[in-house]
Amino acid sequence: MQELIAYICQRQRLTTLLITHDVEEAARMADRIIVISNGQNVYETPGAKNGDPSDVTEVSERVLNVILKPSPD
Repeated sequence: MQELIAYICQRQRLTTLLITHDVEEAARMADRIIVISNGQNVYETPGAKNGDPSDVTEVSERVLNVILKPSPD
């Protein structure tokens, strides 16, 4: 499915908003990743679209660190 979405977006030159809970999928498919919590943008980073697997892993780890960081009370 990811390949089909990427193909259609590239062929049709579409701007696309993908909402996912799969961090690795976001890292692999995105130009930009935004993490939203309680309606607020809490983190933004470039994705690893067209990057090699080590780029995807690095982006995924950064995003997961933000998501899993305990929130201040």
